[in-house]
Amino acid sequence: MRRIVILTTVFVLLLSSTSFARGNELNVKVDTLVDYMNYVNEQMGYKMSKSEISEQRKNIEKTIKEYAEEQNISVDQAADAIIEEVESEINMYSGRSSGGGDARAAAVQLPSASKGNVFFTDNSAPYNHVGLYTASNKIVEAPGTGEVVHHELITDQSTYQSVSNNSQSCVMSVSGLSTSEADDVANWAIAKVDKEYDLDFLNNKKFTTAEDEKYNCSELVWKAFKSEADINLDSNGGLAVYPNNIYNSNLTTSIEEY
Repeated sequence: MRRIVILTTVFVLLLSSTSFARGNELNVKVDTLVDYMNYVNEQMGYKMSKSEISEQRKNIEKTIKEYAEEQNISVDQAADAIIEEVESEINMYSGRSSGGGDARAAAVQLPSASKGNVFFTDNSAPYNHVGLYTASNKIVEAPGTGEVVHHELITDQSTYQSVSNNSQSCVMSVSGLSTSEADDVANWAIAKVDKEYDLDFLNNKKFTTAEDEKYNCSELVWKAFKSEADINLDSNGGLAVYPNNIYNSNLTTSIEEY
């Protein structure tokens, strides 16, 4: 009997230690994602506070668990999938986007385009940028951390784009978009003006009341087309949509470089 008790105790301890090791491993992965988010935001000139980092950590843990349940995979597998997607997007130097190079000394004004066109800014930071034309000379965009969604003329200094050398920055048309749908897409995005920038870019495709309070650039563009024209501009179907996903979509076509 004593031997059985001892063996049972050892088995329980082994299970506990394995669970603890897995817990530590998951914590490391969560820390990795927090570091990535902090890094990207710092590159945009915004340093997250301790309370913001703590909040994002909770959001990441929740996102991993929800994604694991949705995909019927383990939380470790979910975390790995999210890390892989983020790492491929932070590099931003593959596919149709060149990236890299030093940013030009002066930002450039966007060219005129049609309502419903999308602009893609290929810059030298570890991310790129997208926005939407609401008129030939006007755009709506979520500029970056610390700023709000704005709707401005392309001649306004606030809409000038900082692009990289050897840039593939361009205006793109969207396949299958009708004139009436372009109106709806533009009006949907305009209705989001003054919404805060969303620091959490890991899970930005959900249509919820909470998610409607904040937007990042690719989230704003993707949701405008998805909600009003049922057009999915996410090229890889991942948990999040990034500027490069929209740029790499087979539904977007470059019509003018800048």
